[in-house]
Amino acid sequence: MTTPPAAAPQDGAQPPAAYRAVALQIATHAVNALGVPEAREAIRAAIDRITAQIAAAVAWHGPDTRLVVLPEYALTGFPMGDPIEAWAEKAALDPD
Repeated sequence: MTTPPAAAPQDGAQPPAAYRAVALQIATHAVNALGVPEAREAIRAAIDRITAQIAAAVAWHGPDTRLVVLPEYALTGFPMGDPIEAWAEKAALDPD
């Protein structure tokens, strides 16, 4: 079995540069049992923790790391039956 040649762009453009992707496995901490202020504090802590983990992954794998994939609900854990309104109050943040 032979490997087919890489598809060359038809318009003469250069192919996209190669990059590295990392699937980051992390611990998640559920916020569904927390009040709004505590949930937002936990989300902020998760953002800080994940920021450090991404920096470590880039340092380990190299500067060509351009895509980091996180698990679903990485910042909040699964909502576990919270009504949409309560979940939105806890987890829908305006970063500005």
